[in-house]
Amino acid sequence: MAISAIAITKQVAGYFGVIVSIGSVALFGLLYYFFDHYAWRMPGISQLVAIPNLAGTWYVTGNSVGVDEVMHEWKGEARIEQTWSRIAISLETDGSRSRSAMASLERDAGHGFRVIYGYTNEPKGTAEELRIHSGTCQLVISSNLDSADATYFNDYQRRTCGTMTWKRVLENGD
Repeated sequence: MAISAIAITKQVAGYFGVIVSIGSVALFGLLYYFFDHYAWRMPGISQLVAIPNLAGTWYVTGNSVGVDEVMHEWKGEARIEQTWSRIAISLETDGSRSRSAMASLERDAGHGFRVIYGYTNEPKGTAEELRIHSGTCQLVISSNLDSADATYFNDYQRRTCGTMTWKRVLENGD
């Protein structure tokens, strides 16, 4: 696309007697930035690239169980920030904040989409029983992109696992 755009731009500019010197790398960078941040969400293009727009705010309820085998209920708010090439997930509860370190998005035939991400969780000052820990979450997002079910587990620092239900409350298309 960048090479074609350069050729067309030079032809049109030449028609008006203007000399244009656009580097293909610069044009590629501009086109890539536009596509990565905006164009992939446009109707038609979004179906072509098959990447759903998950950006926004999600209400989360969860249950976790640890080595004590006692079920703990909690709730929080998740935020997904997304471009075509990157997805970042954060989750905040009364007791802690977590941020994804990496994430993978794939189509899950018959269910919608699946996001698998690794995260680091940091306790807030009010949560004395928590320590910094890492974990992994598998999020299965409905085909209409308004809800999700998840399972997660944490490392040896926390030794818990659990389930979550996500409900989208605000879509963010930037």
